Amino acid sequence: MKYNQKLSIEYIDIVEDPRLEEKDCILETEVGMLNATIESQLNAIKQALLGK
Repeated sequence: MKYNQKLSIEYIDIVEDPRLEEKDCILETEVGMLNATIESQLNAIKQALLGK
């Protein structure tokens, strides 16, 4: 089963964004945006470890 079938997504478009660092990822959907950059992931880990 393809990822778009698992997620009930009809269309997926992968676009390179020169503003992002290598291996960074930002997901945009009809319902919102998910920042999955390395920096945002490290910040989330830091906040979890500090209990914030």
